[in-house]
Amino acid sequence: SRGNVNAVQMMYKAFLSYKKVKQYVSILLDAGMITCQEGNPRSYRITDIGRRFLHLYNQLDELLIDPSSQIIAMN
Repeated sequence: SRGNVNAVQMMYKAFLSYKKVKQYVSILLDAGMITCQEGNPRSYRITDIGRRFLHLYNQLDELLIDPSSQIIAMN
């Protein structure tokens, strides 16, 4: 379904080995940043927590690149 990716797709998009993808998927599932959709193949979808983390990470990354930029707090 739309927005879902499987482990092999993650492997190719992130340039990681299948073993590393499996490790990261486990960490992301435990942190609640992705959810698992059972099926063949099993697929994953980012959660609101994962989206928020990415947003904050990108803001921090921008701040480190351009110290004059200001972070706007999300409500």
